[in-house]
Order: sequence, then C-alpha cells, then structure tokens
Amino acid sequence: MTFRRGLPLFLVLLMGCASTVQPMSYSHATTKPAPELFDCIAGVINSMGYNIQNASKDAGFIKAEKKTNGLGTLLMGGYNVFDALTASIFKDPSNGNTTLRVSAQSDKERARGFGSGARAITEPSLTLKTDAQKIVTTCAP
Repeated sequence: MTFRRGLPLFLVLLMGCASTVQPMSYSHATTKPAPELFDCIAGVINSMGYNIQNASKDAGFIKAEKKTNGLGTLLMGGYNVFDALTASIFKDPSNGNTTLRVSAQSDKERARGFGSGARAITEPSLTLKTDAQKIVTTCAP
C-alpha cells in the first residue's frame, strides 16, 4: 500500500475513533421553583464529594467535578481521571414547566510529559451515571 492510498484511510479511521464518546444527559420536568431546585442540586452534589467549579443561581447552572483515580493510575498511567457533572435549570418554552438537565462526563487529564494538562473525554463511569441519576430523582421527583 502506498502512502497516498493509506493516508486517507488512516485519517477516516482516526476521525471515527475520536468522535465516539459523548457525555450522558438526564432530564426531568418538575414543579419545584428554580431557586429551591438549585439549592437541592448544590446540596446533593456536595454530599457526593464533588467540588463545585462554577455556579450561578440566577442562571440556574452548576458545574462540579471530582478526581476519581488513585495514585497508581497517576504513577503508572501518567494521567488523572475526573468525573464532571453539569446541571442546568430552565423553563421549557413549549409548556412553561421547569426542567432539570444533568450531564455527566468523564475526562482523562495528562499529568506529565508532552501535552501535560490536556484533557480527553472518556466514557462516563458507572458511578458518575448513578450520581447524575440520583440528582434528578432526588431534586426533580
């Protein structure tokens, strides 16, 4: 196989592999007022050990993450793993209901060497998916 023939095939395979992982998203309509819903979400996120990175009660938005790997992964693999949750509260324009949407995403962060600090999205962990569902079921029953 020549370089001209092999390169396009390689690029197609590379693009296909890079675009397969997507964050999970859970949503549910609720009758709770937005400020009360925000307080509930913040409480549940904190109780599960996540660190809130960014939040706005007025905008109805919370982003939180926690480091989930141990020292072995860092030393042997050279990366850290973070589970991230993003919760947003919004009014559905079609029916006026308040809706809670929680997105869950796992990231690998290169900890050393070339590309240190760069993050790549990975498949959300089972624990992360469970945590996201817990927020929805607890705060927007």
